[in-house]
Amino acid sequence: MENSMKTVHAGVIALGLAVAIGLAGANAQGPTPYKLGMFQQGTRSFVGMVIHNDTVVVDLSRASVGVPATLKQLIAGWDAGTGTRLAALAAASTAKAPEFSMKVSAVKTLPPIPDPSVLLNAAVNYSEHGIEMTGVATTAASADKPEARDQVLAERQGDAGLEHRSHDA
Repeated sequence: MENSMKTVHAGVIALGLAVAIGLAGANAQGPTPYKLGMFQQGTRSFVGMVIHNDTVVVDLSRASVGVPATLKQLIAGWDAGTGTRLAALAAASTAKAPEFSMKVSAVKTLPPIPDPSVLLNAAVNYSEHGIEMTGVATTAASADKPEARDQVLAERQGDAGLEHRSHDA
């Protein structure tokens, strides 16, 4: 009987702790979500922080958080301090939108990185994939079938969205 009472007490304590931890977790707020991007207002481009469920953009060039002029530069110089400053700005801006914020619909969204040096999973790979799917490999091992490769490439030249980038571009 004494062992069963200890088990019941331990169960009640464990249940109480689980409920308390669950309630604390439900009431705790995590970091304020935000997205970064490049935007244009008039003729001026700027790095912006999108908050409020993608409805408000904060102009980071006016926010005094030490952000460079482009998103590419921001990413290149990212450190723990950058993340801390932006997280604090996101939390403060969500509580009260700063005067240097505006509706996303009032600005033009620009490509985040207008001049990427590397393209991954881009349409550039589409021709090679098409050749692979026809059974004509693209390696030197398939050098005995160059006419099949050339035919597939010729057919793919007119594909919409297919862009060939040179390394010099």
